[in-house]
Amino acid sequence: MKGKNTQFDIEGIITRLKGSLSVQRDNELAEKIGTHPRSISQWRMKNTISMDLLVGACLQCELSIDYIVNGKRVPGQDSNIFSQIFKTLYGEKYENIFHALSVDKKVKLITTLYEQSGNEISEKLVDDLIRLVS
Repeated sequence: MKGKNTQFDIEGIITRLKGSLSVQRDNELAEKIGTHPRSISQWRMKNTISMDLLVGACLQCELSIDYIVNGKRVPGQDSNIFSQIFKTLYGEKYENIFHALSVDKKVKLITTLYEQSGNEISEKLVDDLIRLVS
């Protein structure tokens, strides 16, 4: 599954990724996140970004998805869907299961949760998707 989304500020995401990873050029960013430099140019041209790649890069580089996606660092605020996803997956019920998954499976789970959840994460959806990717 190649999740794509156009509701985000793509240039802002690229800028925040570069800043968070201490790189300045697109080819340096591409190398850090494991993609081709042309992909980053295509994100700009099409105003879309691969959610799989974005979530995977944030997980692998230990970046705040909330910050990368929306540019805000607001401690304790839980308004972003990514915050809800991560609070759920890193919560007591799912933490051990989530940590045991490979990065690819984590990316698939998070991307699918994002695409199917709307504004609220249901435990049934999480349970179903964990069974699916495990």
